[in-house]
Amino acid sequence: MQSVKFTIKSQEVLNNCQKITEKYSHQQIEPEHLLLSILEENNGIAGTVFKKLRTDLNSISNSLDMELQKIPQIAGSGIK
Repeated sequence: MQSVKFTIKSQEVLNNCQKITEKYSHQQIEPEHLLLSILEENNGIAGTVFKKLRTDLNSISNSLDMELQKIPQIAGSGIK
């Protein structure tokens, strides 16, 4: 995937998505990681749309957190 072809905002979302994946010690990025990253974006379009729909973003984030906790984690000291 060539991230240089993405907009700056898209690159930021993908970078945050990777950080979220690492935070949960997951092996791969899942849709839940991406959605959480999109929702966490400051002044992002998705957040604005959800707010206009009067959606509780905290509730969605909490639900995503619960789903992410169900995904198996990787562990280990890394490659030597």
